[in-house]
Amino acid sequence: MDHLQSFSLDARASLSDPTSQPNATPLDRPSFTFIDHHDDLTSKRIKDVNARKAIRSHVMRDVRRRERLAGLKRTTRRESQGRGLPVNTKSQYDQSQEERELVLRRTPESSGQSPLYEPELHGELVSRYRRRSPTKWTTGYPFDPQLNPEPGLLPTSWFIDPFCTLPGTDELPTMVAHLLYYWKSVFVPVTFPNEAKGQFTKEVELLVRSSFSDPGGFFGLMSMCAAHRAALSSGHLNSMLIESDDKQTGNDRDYCIMKAKCIREMNVKVRDPAQALTNEAFDTIVNLLTGSLIAGLFDEARIHLTGLRRMVELRGGISGESIQSASILIAITTSDVKAASGLLVKPVFPLTWDTQPVPKAIQQRIRPPPSSSLHQLGSGFFANTILSPPLIRILNVVRDVIFYGVAITQPSNLESSERHFFRILNCEAEHQLLSYIYENSEKGPGPKNPEKHIHPIEAVTRVAVICFLNNFLIVSPPSSGLGRALTKHLVKVVSNFKISRLLDLPKENLNLFAWVIFIGARGSIGQREQGWFVERLARIAMICEWKSWEQVSRILADYFFVPGAQDEDWRCVWEETLSGYVIPVEEG
Repeated sequence: MDHLQSFSLDARASLSDPTSQPNATPLDRPSFTFIDHHDDLTSKRIKDVNARKAIRSHVMRDVRRRERLAGLKRTTRRESQGRGLPVNTKSQYDQSQEERELVLRRTPESSGQSPLYEPELHGELVSRYRRRSPTKWTTGYPFDPQLNPEPGLLPTSWFIDPFCTLPGTDELPTMVAHLLYYWKSVFVPVTFPNEAKGQFTKEVELLVRSSFSDPGGFFGLMSMCAAHRAALSSGHLNSMLIESDDKQTGNDRDYCIMKAKCIREMNVKVRDPAQALTNEAFDTIVNLLTGSLIAGLFDEARIHLTGLRRMVELRGGISGESIQSASILIAITTSDVKAASGLLVKPVFPLTWDTQPVPKAIQQRIRPPPSSSLHQLGSGFFANTILSPPLIRILNVVRDVIFYGVAITQPSNLESSERHFFRILNCEAEHQLLSYIYENSEKGPGPKNPEKHIHPIEAVTRVAVICFLNNFLIVSPPSSGLGRALTKHLVKVVSNFKISRLLDLPKENLNLFAWVIFIGARGSIGQREQGWFVERLARIAMICEWKSWEQVSRILADYFFVPGAQDEDWRCVWEETLSGYVIPVEEG
């Protein structure tokens, strides 16, 4: 198929992984023993002596396999007696405990396991704040290189794929098992924190069906998980330390291997006319694009986005029936919007559906009562005369998205179709924030389609709301590539507007600017820009003579601030401000 060409992004993309070496030694792959105990179904105990022996043999083979992979040598009873050592007489419980602990020890890298330590992953995003010290988001990985805690339970493929049927389990079973466990216990809960625990969304279910049924989509999903894990674990991706996007590289071993496998599968599809434009091919390229955004590889993201646009054109265009009727439309639009947010440009694809207002019946169910602190949410934006009407209309939509995000954290009677409606609305609002500043909404940015001139207050508000949306329904952690890019964009627009200019504007603009700074400080936790935002927040606090968190929180409530969910995090930003600067107290 000559109109689509195979591609390779860089040297690491074609990294020689263990599967490409013909002389590679056999890797860690669990064996299976099938026991026929049909006659024992009515009993709690297997009566067949041979069956019990087979089970014991299987268990001991697996124990010794783990010992061999961990580089441990078993000391026999005879050797212990010969050395005058006491014979171990542990109870059966202690022995089983020892076997479980044996699994926790790190296997050699030659076994194909992820080089990262795997502590207990509770599926929660832990945020620790320390005064006068940078704070980092973590999923349990140690920050200090000196720390070497005992890893948590080794995730085995038995939990999700007991018969090793997923791609990659033949060559890299432990690596795949780690990433699968991370996907289920960390990646999904962290990325979709507002969804009910234990309840998969329609999009996640679709992701499972598509990615787990095709090697390309599966390796793309695993590369996303590897990039996400590396970004949250002590900065294994070096994008945190580099100023230029052109130099950012994802050097995590698992990410490189999974990305190389995904690109190889994509090349196979591109060379086959029967597969080049299938839904599976679109899933693969979308996952590659998303992984590059998580890793902060925006040059690669541009390459994937160019390929995705060409594939869409060959299938009839984004508005064509072939795309509209497929399940990939939302995936294409969402990945395009996220890439545009990372690059702060207009999305490549326009929205193909008409904007639908939130039905009044749903508004009544999600909107808070007048007595709630959320009742005034966004009122500070709507009362500001500097903000343009197009932005105000978008902010009204964002307010409904926030009401929905609060509603789904509590028992509600929202149906799955209504939940899907708000996820589409969230994507739609972000798309409009990115594109409304261009003169012609039907064409991409360029010489004939310049950006509109907007007030600096509107410019900082627009970028801050984009940052807010990327930390609400769909979360991009501060240390991820997209999180780092958003922080840099906000730093740039804030730097273009001097605080001294606010003194010549109505006072409510100081409050709005303070909210923008809170967004920046909260979105740069653990990053070098956090102190930069805190310094500016202290200056505004001194100008406004703010003295307590209660006073500040009442002001923030007029903008996009959810006290119940965000109060603790934003209060810590305020305490960080107080720790470095002295706020004048009222005399007398």
